[in-house]
Amino acid sequence: MLDIAVIILTYNEEKNIGRCLENVTKFSKEVYVIDSFSNDKTINICKDYKCHILQNKFLYHANQLNWALKNINFKSSWILRLDADEFVTGSFINEMYNKLPGMSKDISGVLLKRRGVFLDKWIRWGGFYPVWFLRLWRRGSVLFEDKVMDEHAILLQGKKTYFKHDFVDDNQNNLTWWISKQNNYATKEVIEILNYKFNLFKSDSIKSNLFGSYEERIRWFKINVYMNFPLFIRPFLFFIYRVVFRLGFLDGTRGLIWYFLQCFWYRFLVDVKYYQIIKKHKRKSLSIKQIIFEDYNINIDNYGSK
Repeated sequence: MLDIAVIILTYNEEKNIGRCLENVTKFSKEVYVIDSFSNDKTINICKDYKCHILQNKFLYHANQLNWALKNINFKSSWILRLDADEFVTGSFINEMYNKLPGMSKDISGVLLKRRGVFLDKWIRWGGFYPVWFLRLWRRGSVLFEDKVMDEHAILLQGKKTYFKHDFVDDNQNNLTWWISKQNNYATKEVIEILNYKFNLFKSDSIKSNLFGSYEERIRWFKINVYMNFPLFIRPFLFFIYRVVFRLGFLDGTRGLIWYFLQCFWYRFLVDVKYYQIIKKHKRKSLSIKQIIFEDYNINIDNYGSK
């Protein structure tokens, strides 16, 4: 077994968690499931595997991940973070066996490629592959930026390297579930945008830098380009950018469904929610925090760095 611990966040993941645990228990010394009080069969399925089950109230992903890093006494030298609907390929497992034992001590983080699957199709174009994420790191070397949405791992020490092979993101739930999930994500993204504009709470974040890492470049583009385009126009432009200029049309019919839902519908929904909150804020002279609580039952006083 590899000298590696895996952490997995779960909430009602009965359709995905078995596949994930079957995958990671083949190579890892420790597996930790951080559950947000699931009310389906998730916990019962986890009990069929050799893993540690912890439960903690969920606020947002970064908060949950940092809670896990702070409260778990990891014994392994390396930590791999996966979502319940993700797994690693056999080639990636072999790569870990070949590279991790002899990894240079000055390397503390490994960036991995995500292979996104939608409606059983690998989305290979549109700028969605390869996309690199810091998902594997030496114990004690990472914290997550305290953002409500699109959190990234921050390497606290050492250097980064890249692995050749992929981890796979392939959710087994149906499209109705996916749309509900994106609706929830849209609310979180609106909160992140409002926080950026109105400083609602303290948020630790990586810097935006056009010439920096992948995460820094994406953050720069989002803040300095995308957010400066007019509401409701920018989702259309983003959709065209992905499908035409980044060759997303090569992903075929299921790719077109993905690009429309993810790059247009989702982004349009974010703009509508933002528009609604700002209009209500001006019309009724209510605070942004109060509107978020009234409309979405979210108390953002619990959010942010403490």
